[in-house]
Amino acid sequence: MLSAQKDLSPQWDKGRIGRGREEDPHEGKIWFHGKISKQEAYNLLMTVGQVCSFLVRPSDNTPGDYSLYFRTNENIQRFKICPTSSNQFMMGGRYYNRVLIIVVVT
Repeated sequence: MLSAQKDLSPQWDKGRIGRGREEDPHEGKIWFHGKISKQEAYNLLMTVGQVCSFLVRPSDNTPGDYSLYFRTNENIQRFKICPTSSNQFMMGGRYYNRVLIIVVVT
């Protein structure tokens, strides 16, 4: 879980997805939760998180894709993030250079 911070270095959230890689390039980022289930993500945001808290985890159904979990007042919204062949990330028909930018922009 995380809240966006502006005092981090400009390179802290960079990473590229390599399909089939064992270690995800986002490992170690405060907002990335690579080893939790859908239910654990939901429970974490509902019990510990505050409104507007979010986390990103790998997709269970599509290796290489991600799921963004975002807490609203009363529930959790889930969005699929897909890497592209041009090293960008697509969510909702829009393209982004980094995963974290998706959350900052939306």
